[in-house]
Amino acid sequence: MKIYKLAILFLCGMAIGCKQAPTDLSKTEKPTSIPAIIHGSFFIEVPLKKEVRFVGRANFDELHGVQANVLYPGNDIGTFLAGIAVHAITSGEVQKNRKKNIVNKANEILIPYSATINNLNYENLLDRALIEINVDSNPFTTYAAQDITENNNWLVALSPTYIMHGDEKIISIESKVSIGLTGDIDDLLAGERTYEKNIVVSSNPLDDPKVWLEDESKLFQDITSSLLAQLVQLAIKDFVGALPANDNKVETIRYLENGSKKIERGRLIEESCQFVLFETLRKGIKLVPKIKGENDCKLITNAKI
Repeated sequence: MKIYKLAILFLCGMAIGCKQAPTDLSKTEKPTSIPAIIHGSFFIEVPLKKEVRFVGRANFDELHGVQANVLYPGNDIGTFLAGIAVHAITSGEVQKNRKKNIVNKANEILIPYSATINNLNYENLLDRALIEINVDSNPFTTYAAQDITENNNWLVALSPTYIMHGDEKIISIESKVSIGLTGDIDDLLAGERTYEKNIVVSSNPLDDPKVWLEDESKLFQDITSSLLAQLVQLAIKDFVGALPANDNKVETIRYLENGSKKIERGRLIEESCQFVLFETLRKGIKLVPKIKGENDCKLITNAKI
């Protein structure tokens, strides 16, 4: 295990700007102060295993197709119910195998990137992410710590998975983020969480996916660490109340996923020329790219840019 320490000075409100690198977020000019209850430092916990979890974006829409009606044989109720039970078991196995095949097919997209992915590990990704947090936004003073040596601090536990979209133009990071506070070291490592959310951050889509592997896969490595940096920033800002408050109005959110338009109901937090930030109906958070044609700043009348 490797744990990183973030000594919190202040947090800026989240605003997503147009003039940015593929996944960078611009910040508002005025910092948002931390609520008085937030004291101490944040320790970032990365997975014990060194290999980075990378998967292809699977599309399970075909699993929800219309199924034909089934006639169950039987001259009595016992045989009839047995027929239903057998069909249920058989159908479940069929669906399970179909889902497995879809996942395997989706993961085939990673074959050209396997060498690059094998050279990644969570510790190095987080090292680079913390540097980006300091340089780009400077909301934290960051430094690495092998072990927690202080009490009354916050532990931020991550379980990140990277996802390559089907058109190979977007990489996403998804993780359940848990944050807990304790004065006891043992409890801090395995203790009760006071915050837990699933967070997704996606990169800006490339015009040509061949760029991922150019220059010794530099862009691929830069984006993976940048996505991790944004996920950490987003989680902590949400935790301390530094994100803009949504109006609790559920609306239709349209964004780009797997090379096509994705429609999802949620609560808009913020939007810009390129990205939309919203809370899902399951109380998660997504920062995802807008659909091409909706990126024009001139079309946005209420964006916080």
